[in-house]
Amino acid sequence: MRRAILLVVLSLFVISIPVFAEEAAEQKGIDIEKKKEDVVSRIDKRIGILQDLKKCITDAATKEELKKCRESFKEEKSGIWREMKRKTKE
Repeated sequence: MRRAILLVVLSLFVISIPVFAEEAAEQKGIDIEKKKEDVVSRIDKRIGILQDLKKCITDAATKEELKKCRESFKEEKSGIWREMKRKTKE
């Protein structure tokens, strides 16, 4: 009798493993999609900042204006880095 109960319990355990594995895979799929969205969003932000820098540089007429462009770019870039560090800590 004990042997039959043990076989039933073990067979239920073996059958349940694939179910849990499928659920874990589905959960990872959701996480991957969210991660991809976050990465694409950060790339878009970087592209926007670089386009702004390019416009600022092409519109600059003096050395001081070029310096302001560079300083502005540094501030925006450091803001992105801080945001990325904060998100990775979450």
